[in-house]
Amino acid sequence: KQWYQRRVRGFTGVATSLQLKHSELPAVYKAVTPTVLLIMSILEVIRLYCGYVGNLKERVPELAVFWMVTLVLQLPLCLFSLLNSEAIILPMEVSVQAILLAFVVVELIVSTSTISHMTSVQETKFSLLQSPDSTETTT
Repeated sequence: KQWYQRRVRGFTGVATSLQLKHSELPAVYKAVTPTVLLIMSILEVIRLYCGYVGNLKERVPELAVFWMVTLVLQLPLCLFSLLNSEAIILPMEVSVQAILLAFVVVELIVSTSTISHMTSVQETKFSLLQSPDSTETTT
């Protein structure tokens, strides 16, 4: 629960900094930056739900969705928010986005190994269920 509250505080900090710098942004970034923040917020809910369900129920498809959304969508948006030189980036934003980037990279590494391990375990379970000798060992 504390981890979730920290993410909400981080989101609140980024939203506040966006409000503070909005009048100083170039015209393109006045539209792009809030859109990126909105997309990242929506993706975060989807990502966390898929990771949570996939981990608790040991479901590879949900974990694969978590991994793909993290790699293809969340990581580039996080890098855009952190490394974009034309947008005005406040020091608080840099710290929040750097922490978010660190979490995303760790999540990618851990989810890759988890999916690999979970796939091999489920493959072993499936092969044990399919072998004809597993049911007729007592006769």
